[in-house]
Amino acid sequence: MQVGSKAIALRLAFAGQMSGWWWLYWRFYDTRIPLDDLDAVLGHEASKARLWLRVVEQVGLAVRKGGCLELTKLGAFWLHLL
Repeated sequence: MQVGSKAIALRLAFAGQMSGWWWLYWRFYDTRIPLDDLDAVLGHEASKARLWLRVVEQVGLAVRKGGCLELTKLGAFWLHLL
């Protein structure tokens, strides 16, 4: 970028199931994953996501609160480390 030029933003559109996984990726950064939304967002891929989320929960990186899975402090640490 040249000095004095304006910054631009990039946009990357995802089609189909990739947009659902992208949504899930950002929910991890929110540190709160609404489990009731998985079917609507991921469709037939929701079962794969639930399997991974169950592992995340079982190793202590997240806990269930209501209809959400919330990252623990340890989970947030590892998320940002990755």
